[in-house]
Amino acid sequence: MAVAETLLTINQRSKDVPYPSDVRDDGSLNHGFLNLKGAEAQRISDVHEAADCPALKNILATINAPESPFFSVGCEKALTGAVNKFWKKGYCEFAFNDANRVKDAMYYFHLFFHFNRAQEPFDADTKIQYLWDLQPANFRQCDVVGFTCCVWITVGKFDDASKCSRVWAEAVTRLGDFLASVKAEPSAPIY
Repeated sequence: MAVAETLLTINQRSKDVPYPSDVRDDGSLNHGFLNLKGAEAQRISDVHEAADCPALKNILATINAPESPFFSVGCEKALTGAVNKFWKKGYCEFAFNDANRVKDAMYYFHLFFHFNRAQEPFDADTKIQYLWDLQPANFRQCDVVGFTCCVWITVGKFDDASKCSRVWAEAVTRLGDFLASVKAEPSAPIY
């Protein structure tokens, strides 16, 4: 049995939300911000980064559900292997859908604390890590400076790529289940 490691960092790199598509430093394409708040399943299925990943589609649907206090900012994932050892890393970035809450990092600290306390052992013989990375952001929709939360999920190393992907998907699902349990009424919705 493995227990997830949960870490919290604050990144000083700021971004605008929404943000345009562009080419990343590694040459891959960032498809840009999509407002998915309250989106139908088909629109979520059109997200390029989640197209082949049911776990990412599910967490995007959870975060962007009309009753959720959040909206998604971005996501990505990658499965990597070398000499029959596989690991998977990806992220889901979200923000509070409230112009007042998004300004105060303490709301994200509260989420992190309760997520960390709720962790139970995984049925996996590997390290599982959740890295909660708060990032400054300019929310152009409401002209507010605040924060997003990018949760990086990393699992590895596995002899089998499919088992690696299964454990990563379970880790994403746990995050989605936790975020689904968070209830808050927005006083100043952004989307």
